[in-house]
Amino acid sequence: MKYKTLFSPIKIGNMELRNRLVVPAMGTNQCNVDGTIRQGFIDYWSARAKGGWGLCTVEVTAVDPLGKASMAVPVLYDDKFIPGFKALIDEVHKHGAKIGIQLHHGGRETVSMYIGGEQVVAPSPIPCPVCRETPRELSTEEVYELIEKYGDAALRARKAGADCVELHGAHGYLVAAFMSAYTNKRVDEFGGSFKNRMRFPVEIIKNIKRKAGNDFPILMRISADEMVTGGRTIDETRMVARTMEEAGIDCLHISVGVYVTNPYVVPPAAIPQGWIISYAEEVKKSVSIPVIGVSRISDPRMAEDAILTGKVDLIAMGRQSIADPEFPNKVAADKEDEIAPCIACCQGCIGQVLNPEKLRISCLVNPFVTIEGEAKIIPTEEPKKVIIVGAGPAGLEAAWIAAKRGHDVTVFEKEKSDKFGGNYRVAAFPPAKQEITKALRYYKVMGEKYGVNYKFKTEATAEMILNEKPDVVIIATGSKPIIP
Repeated sequence: MKYKTLFSPIKIGNMELRNRLVVPAMGTNQCNVDGTIRQGFIDYWSARAKGGWGLCTVEVTAVDPLGKASMAVPVLYDDKFIPGFKALIDEVHKHGAKIGIQLHHGGRETVSMYIGGEQVVAPSPIPCPVCRETPRELSTEEVYELIEKYGDAALRARKAGADCVELHGAHGYLVAAFMSAYTNKRVDEFGGSFKNRMRFPVEIIKNIKRKAGNDFPILMRISADEMVTGGRTIDETRMVARTMEEAGIDCLHISVGVYVTNPYVVPPAAIPQGWIISYAEEVKKSVSIPVIGVSRISDPRMAEDAILTGKVDLIAMGRQSIADPEFPNKVAADKEDEIAPCIACCQGCIGQVLNPEKLRISCLVNPFVTIEGEAKIIPTEEPKKVIIVGAGPAGLEAAWIAAKRGHDVTVFEKEKSDKFGGNYRVAAFPPAKQEITKALRYYKVMGEKYGVNYKFKTEATAEMILNEKPDVVIIATGSKPIIP
């Protein structure tokens, strides 16, 4: 095996993972509006467990009705939600992965329409520049009530069969807002000094351990640098990391940023792969517990190197797990050229999550995401002759999938070269867009693997198509920009 370290087991607390590859918590908008678990959400996580990931982390699970970060997030603020989580967790366990539940409260980084029209809440009445709603300051009594709710949610997660929980203390959400002097101006025991600002997460950790057990692993996600004036920097984060380890955290997951600096949280293609790893390395120097690094990484060599050189202990690949849930299996089988690559376009994933209509996420290179249980590539019992007109991304994707199913596929492309890709090739020319070419290489590999026939420099006419006597014709000629 090429990447022995990446595929070596590791323990977090008493939980042993089969490898160092983590699917981090990412909003996908796949649950029902009432917070119950849809079958499609189970299918989504099943695909990633089958794909060989070591740890799957279910996202932004609200511990309180006022903490929902979107309309369609999972929730665990009542026992009635345990059965849905159990069905999800049991399915993931069937395929050898471990699963954690991320405990979350949006704080000021949500909007009233997601929480039944109620005013959003926060440590202090400082509005989020993105959400633009002035929060109500939580009373001291309410803060203590929330501490209990985090512990209750963790206990429900354990009852459902989860292997661990992750406390979301990053990106400016409620726990992060309490920890940062940027958003915490309180004058009670939860504000002011460093110790007071850490009190909320420390008390949550104690509450979780008291209710769910000392042997139940707790991970925590934190922003090493909030990337805002007055926000926390790496110097204080080192202190935060040590404080959380002393409180009982078993693993730290290192990110950066808050809502207003979202391009750092979900980096587009202009930001290099792996750039946050240096922050994780600094945190790792301050603690003795495992550290997870995340940073738009989709290259197994980069992931292996980060672990081998002691910068981090595990690697989280968010959008790459969306683009191809089979990433670990393909890497382990030395089939890296067959990996559907994340091109960091941010259109179907974070772009969809931030869409006002709150549609489920999608992906430009993976049409199966969120419909894994419905759309399966099943071998055909009646092979057909398929003609596809246009060698852009739609035509190329249709071609290899049809060929994999057993159909005889020919693609016509009129461009005066032997290159395909259509407008994708044009889209790859601007600065920082070159990663789009990874998708074109992927389509080429998959088409060749399944025997797709290509006729370049050939403009398909009706007569030509009829002469081929096809059973099916797919027109994938794309579009042209409108000139005003």
